[in-house]
Amino acid sequence: MGEASYEAFGRWSDARRFHPPGRLVDVGGRRIYLHCTGSGSPAVVLEPGIASFATVCSYDRAGFGYSDAGPRPRTLNRRVDDLRAALSAGGHPPPYVLAAHSAGGFLARAFRHRFPGEVIGVVLVDSSHEGQYTRGPARFTEQFRNGLDMARLLTTLAPLGLPRVLFGMEVREYVSSALRSP
Repeated sequence: MGEASYEAFGRWSDARRFHPPGRLVDVGGRRIYLHCTGSGSPAVVLEPGIASFATVCSYDRAGFGYSDAGPRPRTLNRRVDDLRAALSAGGHPPPYVLAAHSAGGFLARAFRHRFPGEVIGVVLVDSSHEGQYTRGPARFTEQFRNGLDMARLLTTLAPLGLPRVLFGMEVREYVSSALRSP
């Protein structure tokens, strides 16, 4: 129980210290964090950093950063629906240019596939591919599965505060050792 209290206190403390520059928009009873700067059309959507010629929006996916958690399971279609709902609730109608990095490439391509009339461009920066962990050497597949297992474990333990405690200790130890080093 102590870890859960620590996590609750940590979240409360973080919310008081770190005010979001964007806003939380309602997407049907939950909130998604959306941050847009600039003006004009099309809106350039950064899928998890140009505001001089267009509106640029970044956001936190459900359950991350400032956004509320979403329904389980967190499918790709639910993530696409969240992004579309957040943009609409935030007053940013299509068309969109989706810019995505790494695993965000999955979401950008899924959004474009489901709503082709709303997307006028997709920019993929070092994007992941659906087959990259199943078509390569076995060691990559194993590393990917291990990473997914760790992500699931940390996600499960997050409400108890254990990742905050563990990673907080790791960061403190790193900083302490760096300060002691000549």
